[in-house]
Amino acid sequence: MKHFVSLIAFVLLTGLAGFIGAQFEPGSWHAALVKPSWNPPSWLFGPVWTTLYVLIAVSGWRVWQRRVEPWAGTALAFPKVKTGFSPCRKNPSSS
Repeated sequence: MKHFVSLIAFVLLTGLAGFIGAQFEPGSWHAALVKPSWNPPSWLFGPVWTTLYVLIAVSGWRVWQRRVEPWAGTALAFPKVKTGFSPCRKNPSSS
């Protein structure tokens, strides 16, 4: 039972990150892009990103379960580094 509490915590924290990111919609610049014919429909992005965030949470939880391994610290640091660089992305609408 204790393991599932930590899994729920991982899913909730990852879901919170996804929820915060979802508050910032791409805007009109994204709608104006010329997209290829194989571009997926807009309604597909919600389920796909939800699935990805759940998988990210589960994989992070699985690494955290083995945090005594020498590679676990590095594996857990990658998402933190990526999140730290996210604000550095250039917004195309600000140019």
